[in-house]
Amino acid sequence: MLGSSISCGKPHVRAAVREDQFTTPFQSDAQDPQRASEYAAHIFVHLLEKESLLLPNAGYMEQQRDINSKMRAILIDWLVEVQMKYRLSQDTLFLTVNIIDRYLSVRQVMRKKLQLLGVVAMMIASKYEEIDPPKVNEFAYITDHTYSRQEIVNMESNVLMVLEYQIAVPTPRHMLDRLQRLNGCDSVHRSLVEYALELALLDVRFVRYQPSSLVGAAVLMSNEYLGRRQVWSEAMMHQIGCTDSMLQACASDLRAAVDTARTASLQAVFRKYQLHMYHGVADLQARARA
Repeated sequence: MLGSSISCGKPHVRAAVREDQFTTPFQSDAQDPQRASEYAAHIFVHLLEKESLLLPNAGYMEQQRDINSKMRAILIDWLVEVQMKYRLSQDTLFLTVNIIDRYLSVRQVMRKKLQLLGVVAMMIASKYEEIDPPKVNEFAYITDHTYSRQEIVNMESNVLMVLEYQIAVPTPRHMLDRLQRLNGCDSVHRSLVEYALELALLDVRFVRYQPSSLVGAAVLMSNEYLGRRQVWSEAMMHQIGCTDSMLQACASDLRAAVDTARTASLQAVFRKYQLHMYHGVADLQARARA
């Protein structure tokens, strides 16, 4: 493990496989082979068990001599725009940020090479997640040829060796589908959870949360934001082993990120979630809880 993180206790995680009292949202999955219903619960438990093993160091930025958290945020804001330009998946974006943070946890990077690390991380993530990933020349092009094709290839080799080729790691995206379905999210509600999680990518302080805790907090925050009477269910607590009080600090930070996104200096995520495809959730107004 590269660094410490904030997580929930999970004394009964394995029970999620054996017990079926909270599986109602998944009963129809047997009709959809894409959901691999006979394995889904086991896969989720496996993700919970593995999520803490390859996390970034929560305090890595303090060890970086030439870059800071603002530069990291600017980089990721730009990568969101790149993701949209090339129509890459959300999984690619989240894995990209994970690769960046894990690399920065163990290597010093000069500011003039930070964008190079960003495009290389996205290229690696694209190769893992996409059917037709952008080519090396395209990544050179989007940097206005600041870096040559050879520099990108050399950096890719370096990143892979430093990370010991450990690319398939749990991210919040892996936790999202099961938890939002268990929470009964409709498409608008899901987009709001995704919006909060994507805003969290910009802020290095959220690195200290494990993926399941971060998604749980985003679900809790969204329930409060949308004025649900029940903001945290027994089923959600059972699934990730977290009470609402365990998640409240993270949920409050996510709420602050959502509330200030409109006036923040970095606007790529806000503009993205104003789009119709995300139901314009960036323009939603919080509803008072009844």
